[in-house]
Amino acid sequence: KIFDAFVQTNIQKDPKVLLDLKGKLQNLANSNPNKVVTYWQSYLQYYLSIFYVTQKNAEKAEEEIDTAVDLMDDMRDKNSEDYALLALSQSFSIQFKGFKAMFISRSIKKNGKRAMAMEPKNLRAYYVLASNDFYTPEKYGGGEQAESLLLKAIALPEQLNENPYLPSWGKAESYELLVKHYLKSEDKVNA
Repeated sequence: KIFDAFVQTNIQKDPKVLLDLKGKLQNLANSNPNKVVTYWQSYLQYYLSIFYVTQKNAEKAEEEIDTAVDLMDDMRDKNSEDYALLALSQSFSIQFKGFKAMFISRSIKKNGKRAMAMEPKNLRAYYVLASNDFYTPEKYGGGEQAESLLLKAIALPEQLNENPYLPSWGKAESYELLVKHYLKSEDKVNA
């Protein structure tokens, strides 16, 4: 629902659909606070931030992604999925942080590796680490692990437990980033 709302938001160039869903999630959180609802609230904030970037509103985009990071950062007893989403949100936030980027990059790697260690079959953990590596400039050590991490991600199932309330994102994003990696490497055959 969040991704569909994001698509509608982009088509309409208006955040209303995402904001309506945000309100519903907040009502759900108020009536039944739990980690799953908090997870999806953070995921929605991530997409709100992306929307505001597309609208060239950096201030609002940073505010939304900071909320996403804070929601996950404040969560107690994080599991693999929680660490993966935290790393994803931190990774997106890095574009707004200037000189703090180096410190955030370390946190991304640490949280991605925690996610992977807690659940070695969590494709989202591999995706966020691959994405961070892909977008890290070569002069800072980027681009060395993206391919192997993405190949691992696409080989894993979307979910370990079929449950409509648990995350299943990441497979399509992994394929997309792998194609970008191959095109960047001028490897059109694999792309």
